[in-house]
Amino acid sequence: MRSSFPESRAPWIPNSSRGDVVIPAHWLHQIESDRLNPDSDKPGSYVFPEDFRPKYGHFDMIFPSDVEVVRKDETKSREVHAFPADRYLLRCAESAAHHVQLAAVKGEQRSVYVGGNAGQ
Repeated sequence: MRSSFPESRAPWIPNSSRGDVVIPAHWLHQIESDRLNPDSDKPGSYVFPEDFRPKYGHFDMIFPSDVEVVRKDETKSREVHAFPADRYLLRCAESAAHHVQLAAVKGEQRSVYVGGNAGQ
């Protein structure tokens, strides 16, 4: 399957390149997404069901949605858009990123990015 970002990088990090390491601070549950068909009459657009209103941006045909969760000791579900990464592990990644030297790819140095939201 061809990537929707052919030369790419993490789309939410404009300066990133293929081969970079990205450690996001928040994760999206991508399974809770709507996949829409392209609109053959309007290139670059999609066919929306009548009752569908996207809340967020999209990645080609994939439109992320919130996921309903019920935490331990809760009785009601609530919608969650992104789940935070473990703060301790994120601090470890930030600390380690300053000491890691990634191998160059095709003569270009690669970078480590920590933070941000995966998939946004």
